[in-house]
Amino acid sequence: MIQVVVPDLKSIQSSSTKGLVLSVLATEHPLRAKQIWQRLDRGYGKRLSYKTVYKVLQELNDTRVLCKQGKEWQIDPTWALRVKQFVVVLEKSYAKPELQVRETLQAREIAFERASVRINTN
Repeated sequence: MIQVVVPDLKSIQSSSTKGLVLSVLATEHPLRAKQIWQRLDRGYGKRLSYKTVYKVLQELNDTRVLCKQGKEWQIDPTWALRVKQFVVVLEKSYAKPELQVRETLQAREIAFERASVRINTN
């Protein structure tokens, strides 16, 4: 199953904690967990415990959405590339429905096996 977390940058207030963490790291990286927690509190007005933020960081790391080097976190470049590839396939399938994109998409499912993908349309 493909599961991708894509933050909705326009409606930050209603986004999930995972989406907010990705939003922070999309614009600033690498950051320590405490810095991410502070940005969520100050920049996004999201009151979360440090423990909650750290748990989310661990979950995103376990699914290889984030990577940690020393004490600093950033979006895993491999995950970002897989998301890009998925979006290209998706765009092609909607731009030209007559194309046989299913085969390409099925091949991408293997690459996305460990990625966490959830598209938020709110």
